[in-house]
Amino acid sequence: MLGFVLMIPLVVTSTGAMVRRLGYKRWQMLHRLIYFSALAGVIHYYWLVKSDVRLPLMYGAILTC
Repeated sequence: MLGFVLMIPLVVTSTGAMVRRLGYKRWQMLHRLIYFSALAGVIHYYWLVKSDVRLPLMYGAILTC
């Protein structure tokens, strides 16, 4: 749920008009929330998988690169 909630401000501010309104630096800081959202998704997927955790760990490794 945290990953989903973190995506809402990113969706709202993804237009060119919002980039101009916020200023590029503040917009970029806000859009770095995607990393936290992706991490929440990887953790959720890891918790979901019971036996073979290789795929969630692979996604986590890709995220850290």
